[in-house]
Amino acid sequence: MKNQQHDQKETLSKSQSWSNVEPTVHTAKMVTVEDDGMRKQVEDEKELKNKPIKNEIVMPKLANSRHDLKMAVMKRENMTRDSKHDLIATERQKALLELSLTVKTSEISKMDMAIKTEEKRVKQLEQVLERENIKFEEFLKENEKKSVEARTL
Repeated sequence: MKNQQHDQKETLSKSQSWSNVEPTVHTAKMVTVEDDGMRKQVEDEKELKNKPIKNEIVMPKLANSRHDLKMAVMKRENMTRDSKHDLIATERQKALLELSLTVKTSEISKMDMAIKTEEKRVKQLEQVLERENIKFEEFLKENEKKSVEARTL
């Protein structure tokens, strides 16, 4: 392939130099140069066909291994990108869970405080109710005594 490109460059440079010097002979010489290039291509193809098969197999394996290597590198890059995205997603989920956990624990602590204050209030109300019951019983006893005294008089 490189030889063909090199030959084409040479023919191009030769044709450019001929066009400056001999413009009338240019087409005839160009045809012979092209014929020479075609002959070389045909000879190169024959040589490739005559070469042992091992040489042809080795080169594609190298190309395949290079391709496989490139694919592995690309997959690794994709995997690192994917793993980075996965890591970011898991970190985001972790942060959201931690946030919801802290919010819920703060709500639970607020509810616990509210429960404690309500329990204190209930105990105070129970004590007030007991005092009121005792006072009412004393009132009833006094009222009973007064009614007994009023009957005796």
